[in-house]
Amino acid sequence: MKKYLKWIFTVLAVLMMAFIFVMSSRSASDSTNESGGVCRLIGQIFWRDFEEWTPAEQLNFIKSINGAVRQSGHFFEFSLLGVLFHLTFSSWGVKPKIAFPVSAGSGVFYALTDEFHQLFVTGRSMEFKDVIYDSAGVLFGCLVVWLIVKASRKRRAKKGKAESA
Repeated sequence: MKKYLKWIFTVLAVLMMAFIFVMSSRSASDSTNESGGVCRLIGQIFWRDFEEWTPAEQLNFIKSINGAVRQSGHFFEFSLLGVLFHLTFSSWGVKPKIAFPVSAGSGVFYALTDEFHQLFVTGRSMEFKDVIYDSAGVLFGCLVVWLIVKASRKRRAKKGKAESA
């Protein structure tokens, strides 16, 4: 199974990149409608009487959290990409000290290309703040994997010393 992990992680990373590309290919109005739907769902989950609010109150709520929802989406998507990049490079035998910067650099580069791609999508633009959220997500994802791998190696090393004693 271990020999297949590198292919599994590679395919998952490519699929995540494709998902991000497809999401970025949506027009501004489609993207806004989708994030508005997520905001509405949040309102319905956390406020029992949300449906009883006036349409104006619902719209004000949706507008008030829309930015945070969109930024969280950027962060989450690219965190997952960072995790997958780090797992992919590690599974292909890239040393831990190199896997982190290569994974993070690859993710930040993809974030830049993703924002550039949006210049060619109806109603969309290249937003530097989105590159920042995307890059922060990538770094977070890479850091999570790096910390887990580091803790796992320490644990194995400790266990090995205990067994040899």
